[in-house]
Amino acid sequence: MKKKIKIIIILILFVTSIGYIIYSNYNENDGVVKTITTQENETIAERRNIIQTLTAPGEVKSGKEEKLFLSTSYYYSTMCAEKNEVIRKGSNILKYTNGKYIVAPYDCVITEYYVPKVNTKATSSNYINISSIEDLYMDINISEEELSKVSVGQEVSIVVNYDENKTYTGTISKINETGTYSNGNTTFAAIASLKNDNNLKLGMSATCTVVIEKHEGLLCVPIEAVTIEDNERYVMVKAENGEEKRVVETGKSDANYVEIKSGISEGETVLYKTQTTEVEREETKSSNPLAAFLGRGRGGMRP
Repeated sequence: MKKKIKIIIILILFVTSIGYIIYSNYNENDGVVKTITTQENETIAERRNIIQTLTAPGEVKSGKEEKLFLSTSYYYSTMCAEKNEVIRKGSNILKYTNGKYIVAPYDCVITEYYVPKVNTKATSSNYINISSIEDLYMDINISEEELSKVSVGQEVSIVVNYDENKTYTGTISKINETGTYSNGNTTFAAIASLKNDNNLKLGMSATCTVVIEKHEGLLCVPIEAVTIEDNERYVMVKAENGEEKRVVETGKSDANYVEIKSGISEGETVLYKTQTTEVEREETKSSNPLAAFLGRGRGGMRP
């Protein structure tokens, strides 16, 4: 009896060990290979413009929506355009039995309609909803810290994701007077309006950029060149004996550069390192843990 119990315990330990090995082999990096490349860089401390921006992703929407009511004196014949179809200004939208039409007041699409049966007189409940494709807008949110730097009529840049090489120019057309508080911060909803060049479609994703501050002629270095250590900021400067660590005072910054108020002079060479990480997934990783384990073993089953 004791011998049987001993054998059972040994089998349990063996199975547990095999399971752990399979799990470890299968989950090792989850089939992901990371390659980290470090690059040595050097640049000249020089004067640049620091441009601080507010960037907001969003959706292209119609800036004008209208409900067209059918005439209660006429009988309905047929729709001349389909829902979500582009209708050019002056084109027919609906036909009555007397040969008269409802025409598009501007370039638009039909978003919804409710019409009577054919050859039936229209009632006050019959309508066609249209949305302009000429006048467009995007919703953006402005933090209370940035609110004083944005105003109605201010120019914005809008890039639609389908064509990032093209920039549309719009304006801030509205800023709400009442903010929305959430997670300790208050934001104010605003509208950025733009005109269609016949290439934009409702619902496209886009990014709106508002310049909130612009500072010209500041002594700058790349943001990556500044390192923080023990609450001090410093850069590495090229010197006669190699490198020299300099404590600096920083100022304004944008996405790429930071102002250096003191610590280095214009024209000095600044040294810094950057890292890039490339992630690849092994296609040979088996979705079956046991198969993955057997494939690693001696005389494995992989082809």
